Amino acid sequence: MKQKHLVIIGFVIGISIAVIAYMLFKCETQNNNHVCSFIYEGKKYNKESFSYSKNNGYLNNPNYPQSVNEMGIIRNDSMAYQLSSLVIKDIYGEDCLIKESPAHISLINDSIWHVSGSLPKTCIGGTYSILIERFSGKILRVTHGK
Repeated sequence: MKQKHLVIIGFVIGISIAVIAYMLFKCETQNNNHVCSFIYEGKKYNKESFSYSKNNGYLNNPNYPQSVNEMGIIRNDSMAYQLSSLVIKDIYGEDCLIKESPAHISLINDSIWHVSGSLPKTCIGGTYSILIERFSGKILRVTHGK
């Protein structure tokens, strides 16, 4: 009878350890097949930082098409995602881009694209973040949290 109880207790402890290990390492083994590559979060305004004027000489060029002067080189969220993907793949590798998808994209003060990765809510860790100037396409900052 005691041996039967020890087997049951051992089984319960083994299952408990397996469940805890699964929850802890779920981030690493998770299948990241997402339907979309990024989520556009809309325009954001921050008066304290990212002050930028499109009239500061970058694109006030009569040789550029009018649409470039008005909308900038990086016109939409899709272009911002494509550029940031190239940079992130080059610096951190394609695995980083896949694990931290979908990306979150917002346009700050109508001049700076902010693209950042995401992690499942059950995971602990940081994601990549990249700032891109809308009018020139210049990469302002690339970081990755821990």
